[in-house]
Amino acid sequence: MATTKIWPVKRQLGYVLRYAANVEKTELSRHPDLLGSALQYVTQDGKTDMDRFVTGINCTPDTAQEVMTATKQQFGKTGGTMAFHAYQSFAPGEVTPEQAHQIGVQLANELWGDRFQVLVATHLDKESHLHSHFVINSVSFVDGKRFHSDAKFLHRMRAVSDRLCLENGLFVVQNPSTGRSKHHAEYMAEKEGKPTWRSLIQADMDQVIASSMTDRQFFYNLRQMGYDYKLGEDISVRPPGKERFFRLARNLGEDYSMEGIRRRMLRNRPQYQIPVSQKPAAAHRHYRMKGTLPKKQQPHLRRLYFYYCYKLGVFKKHPQSPKKMHFLLREELRYLDRYNRELRFLHDNHILTDVQLQALQNQKEQELELLVSRRRKLKYQLKKETEPAEAAKIQAEMDALSQRMAVLRADIRMCKNILERSKEMAEKMERIREEGANRQTEIQQQDYQRSR
Repeated sequence: MATTKIWPVKRQLGYVLRYAANVEKTELSRHPDLLGSALQYVTQDGKTDMDRFVTGINCTPDTAQEVMTATKQQFGKTGGTMAFHAYQSFAPGEVTPEQAHQIGVQLANELWGDRFQVLVATHLDKESHLHSHFVINSVSFVDGKRFHSDAKFLHRMRAVSDRLCLENGLFVVQNPSTGRSKHHAEYMAEKEGKPTWRSLIQADMDQVIASSMTDRQFFYNLRQMGYDYKLGEDISVRPPGKERFFRLARNLGEDYSMEGIRRRMLRNRPQYQIPVSQKPAAAHRHYRMKGTLPKKQQPHLRRLYFYYCYKLGVFKKHPQSPKKMHFLLREELRYLDRYNRELRFLHDNHILTDVQLQALQNQKEQELELLVSRRRKLKYQLKKETEPAEAAKIQAEMDALSQRMAVLRADIRMCKNILERSKEMAEKMERIREEGANRQTEIQQQDYQRSR
């Protein structure tokens, strides 16, 4: 089973070519565990030039960058997307290095070989799987037209890859599951156990489905959790405090379509039905901070940070379940480490208000300007200095200035981030308060209507 993907390279064509053709990744002799199959392959076919799995199509590996650049210059298209980077990855133990490279070259020839220059490099450094990289010139050497990658081409790329795998006796998934693929940042957040917008919504939907037996119960429980919804070919939900709707089946798969939800609700039995309010608490990460909570009269900025962290459960001995938090706060649980660093920065620099923080930022910017000016003068002196000892002394001072400048730039970024983030935090807390007040008013009105 092979998986494929393609994305544009906006700059640094040389870097992606060097990465793809890296000797450490593509030379067979550097990976002794794969030599057995390769030697057997070479012996059978009488081949002796397969020690490195790099192939150029309409170019040679050693001159790929020069040839691709020359094509761009010939047609006057040196800007924009420089190239496209694609890969084809195989399951562990599915293929030999020779098969992986052979299929990769066949794929590149069929997709791009008639119009574009392509570098094909099969990487052997991953013990878990073999995979081939493709670097495709964005400009055709035939007519100078640009290559465009869209959903239609991606579908074709996967279809050709599957056909080549079948022709080589490899397994292919016949009915891949639906659902939108995850963004890399989202994948990394889930890998590290941090909540994401998708995972929070999915957990809420699972909770609502588990506590419902009919469509009416499902939508009632959905509203009770603060969600808005729209019905069409797909169910679209909007979490509390959010502006955009989230399509369930498109992003989470068929189990979250209306039919899938109904099938799951049919499996619910009354004795096993778990009300939304009684669901078990999810695992919660504990954060500790020395010291005492700030007093109410503490100035705005630092008090805001303390209160926000308190609402996230940082200081609580027995933190509240994330499922009982407002959606906007549950989203922030993934950034606890960042808030901890920023709060520590405020504490270490004795910052209480945004005015003090702005003053600290201005002070550090002025110091940075002085250091930049000093380093510029030293650089000029270094060019004129002929004595090695003096030159070394000047260079040492420049290195020390560079280190100090790096610290100052980091502190300035921290100040800017805190000032910007504090406004967002204040807006979120205000929205949560308004929604709570509105919901309380609605409940009172409903109680009044029932009492009549």
